[in-house]
Amino acid sequence: GCTYKYLNGGPGAPAFLYVRAAHQAAFDSPLPGWNSHAEPFGMRSAYTRAEGVTAARVGTPDILSLLALEAALGVWEGVDLAAVRAKSLALTDFFLECVDRYVPPGRLESVTPAA
Repeated sequence: GCTYKYLNGGPGAPAFLYVRAAHQAAFDSPLPGWNSHAEPFGMRSAYTRAEGVTAARVGTPDILSLLALEAALGVWEGVDLAAVRAKSLALTDFFLECVDRYVPPGRLESVTPAA
């Protein structure tokens, strides 16, 4: 997931990853890095993949980006996600009403099923 987009972390902000436990053994990161090594501080000459989702870690996270994310998480503290969802649905409805009202017929096609 994108923390730069969803948490306003800014360019280069760290991403997050979820891999279901049942699939972690088969997961293979396309970007192995020193931090995805089984012993990242062992100074081994050969790479040994870490177990589970730890294998997805690439390198050292950018500290300034992490600070921006920490501040963004504080904004969300105490927010009712049901209210956020209700607002997002209301904004989607408003957008679709505007499209119906102001876009000439035949100029746009909605591929999203209407509720």
